[in-house]
Amino acid sequence: MTAIRFYWGVYDAVSAAAVHRAGGEGLWLSGLCCSAVQGLPDTELAGLGDLLACLRTVRRATDLPLWVDCGTGFGSPSNLAVAADDLRQAGASGVCFEDKVFPKRNTFAPVHHVLEEVERFCDKIGHARRQLEGSGCRVIARTEALAVEEPLDAALERARAYADAGADLLVLSHPAPSMERVREFLAAWEGRLPVVLLPTSYRLDEIGRAHV
Repeated sequence: MTAIRFYWGVYDAVSAAAVHRAGGEGLWLSGLCCSAVQGLPDTELAGLGDLLACLRTVRRATDLPLWVDCGTGFGSPSNLAVAADDLRQAGASGVCFEDKVFPKRNTFAPVHHVLEEVERFCDKIGHARRQLEGSGCRVIARTEALAVEEPLDAALERARAYADAGADLLVLSHPAPSMERVREFLAAWEGRLPVVLLPTSYRLDEIGRAHV
């Protein structure tokens, strides 16, 4: 049976301190929440400076492992490499970026979502991998393939390419009440990389059966 760990979403020093005092294992610095506390939509209007300021505030409250959601990575592979290094120096334990075209829209937004070409996204992973090599900061690749209703085979093809490109973990986004497609993915994935799930919309009884 695969171990399940929970990283709790935070967005400021108060929320981070609350998780720390409650015995949380780790933190997820949400791009959505960092944007929302500034009164901005989750469309990457908040820049790297805003995210760094939020990260530093959280780091004043806790030393728990902290993964940072940086949307699509601020555009180009080179932009992502610079951002990843800055976030690491500010205290990130992992940098997460997703395979949507910049500027992204929130997964739940009722708009047409466009994914990056696999080769270009792998280039981003490679840039981040080289920038963070030896630092202990994780490269976390997020795929929205299931979220945009790509076939399971296409999602697996993307995920395998991201693993080959050097990702340490895979975030599988799937905003639906049922985890049926997630379980199908995990069964075919065979544990090649640890998989991170975002349980934003899953039923509680589904979460307990997520591991295979």
